[in-house]
Amino acid sequence: MKLGITSKLFLAVLVSCAIVLLINNFASRISFQRGFLGYLNEQGESRMLSVIPRIAQAYQAHGSWDFLRTDNLQPWFEFMRPDPLPDQPRLAPPVSDQTGAILRFALLDRDYSFIVGNPDANRSSILRPVNVNGDTVGWMALVPFQQAVSAGDVRFYESIDGVGYRFES
Repeated sequence: MKLGITSKLFLAVLVSCAIVLLINNFASRISFQRGFLGYLNEQGESRMLSVIPRIAQAYQAHGSWDFLRTDNLQPWFEFMRPDPLPDQPRLAPPVSDQTGAILRFALLDRDYSFIVGNPDANRSSILRPVNVNGDTVGWMALVPFQQAVSAGDVRFYESIDGVGYRFES
């Protein structure tokens, strides 16, 4: 069966539209990852920079990280609490962390060994030094949003797999 010029033109337009949609989908995905996920990481970094001075001050007061190497996570979460705004009364609730940055924070010692926080943090995380008297005594780490989501996906898959569901690939 021979296709007429109208059919050939229709197929050419259809294939062109399909290619444009695929390219658009790919471009949107890249834009989202670089834009929105980058924004979430930048917000986390900003929050991290406000926490570092308090952690450095606590290290200086205690002389080591031993006060955080306990099962009591309360001191760690106290550091994560944002400073109250100058014009807000002390009783106002703290600013919420809608970017999930607090759960992505960790503290590493000067040798990059984990102390407290997100156990997925390592040298490939977003790192900022914690300095005391000019010496780097540790690293504040932020697990990138992309890595935190990926780790959550794996944990979800493993929890479903453990219940008896099987996913074949």
